[in-house]
Amino acid sequence: TRCSVCDYLKLLIEQCPCEEHDLRGFLKDRLGRHFDFQAAQRLAHGRVEEEAAQSAGEHWFMLIDKMDQRKTVVPSVWSQLGTPLFKEVDKRLVTGLIGSMWFGTSRCSHHVRTVFDDCAHGADMQSSSLLLNLHHTAMQEGHLPKHWSIGADNTRKETKNQVTMWMIVWLLCALEDTPLWMVDVVFLMVGHTHNKLDRFFPEDRKSTRLNSSHANISYAV
Repeated sequence: TRCSVCDYLKLLIEQCPCEEHDLRGFLKDRLGRHFDFQAAQRLAHGRVEEEAAQSAGEHWFMLIDKMDQRKTVVPSVWSQLGTPLFKEVDKRLVTGLIGSMWFGTSRCSHHVRTVFDDCAHGADMQSSSLLLNLHHTAMQEGHLPKHWSIGADNTRKETKNQVTMWMIVWLLCALEDTPLWMVDVVFLMVGHTHNKLDRFFPEDRKSTRLNSSHANISYAV
């Protein structure tokens, strides 16, 4: 992901005249404070993960993200990607991966869900994934948590919108007589949202591989 603040400050530093030492220093300091803030957010993110991991199952933290759909178009013959046939995506099967990583659970650590191009990518898709993941994890663990945290990127199309927030409100009302009493959603700074979930589901053009040697992965279509 690209951060417009980083790009803009770097452009100003690059265009700043060499003799303008004070201005150049100010811009570099501003960029440094921007990095400090996003680093503090990541540390806070890590504290939530650790808190969930140490909660004895009372707090679950789920990272969720939809991988780049353009990189999962099949069939893929890499030597032919530049030809007209392989540029016509509408003639090929386009799949998407919704990856999830859990903290605070003992039996379920990851989910992989597949979506196709006939599924609208937005709040409905994200809400369905959240509910399916929570249901499956609760069945695996044998209980619901008291506190569920959701870590997502900053896209307003999928998570950061009224539809998803109202779905969470409805979920708390529907589960009134269960242990679950709190759901919160955390977002990293725009342009700085890649985390360990993206490292687990590597997004390269040659493959979408899963390092599953230490993971209990559930596949769902």
